[in-house]
Amino acid sequence: MIFRSDYDQIKAWFERERKREVDRHRIAQPNLSRHVNPVVQTLRPVRCDGRTVRLRPWILRVFPAQAWSDYSFQEILSINSLRLLKGLKAKEDSQQA
Repeated sequence: MIFRSDYDQIKAWFERERKREVDRHRIAQPNLSRHVNPVVQTLRPVRCDGRTVRLRPWILRVFPAQAWSDYSFQEILSINSLRLLKGLKAKEDSQQA
């Protein structure tokens, strides 16, 4: 799978994912202050093609020695898309059964 996307599109995708995670966290723990963003507090800076990008610690554990680049992010997006497609297929199969 090849993504024809530029840095801003990939960055926007990661930003949307971070916002979704924050929303999920706030739903799970509604008593937290709206100014406290536990996801952002855990992000770690990484250099990627001359830019600084903040990544979650789990991705750094999964790919510890990764030389980060735009291509790296495309690979991760491909893996995530495949995982989502498999999940949708499994859901469709279970609904048809």
